[in-house]
Amino acid sequence: MNEVSALYEKHLNAGLVRLMKSVGLTATEAHAEGCIVVDEDGNEWLDCIAGFGALNFGHRHPKIVEAVRKQLDKMPLSSRILFSRLQAELAALLAEITP
Repeated sequence: MNEVSALYEKHLNAGLVRLMKSVGLTATEAHAEGCIVVDEDGNEWLDCIAGFGALNFGHRHPKIVEAVRKQLDKMPLSSRILFSRLQAELAALLAEITP
């Protein structure tokens, strides 16, 4: 057992550690780009889960990273005491394209 899985077993989820070990998944992720996750040993893994559907464009897509950087420069987190133009416009767009 590596250091990270030992920490998981002690502090997070011992059952998950047993499950992951039973199927041979004991690597620790280090970074990701597109649909590839690289573990701490430099092995590349095809990410077929992709954030449970949240990363449809892959990890660190350049256009998405740039958009996030621009928003962080403006306002990293909504104050929630005033209306948010971006939130309102996104809601309108989602209402247009969904049933």
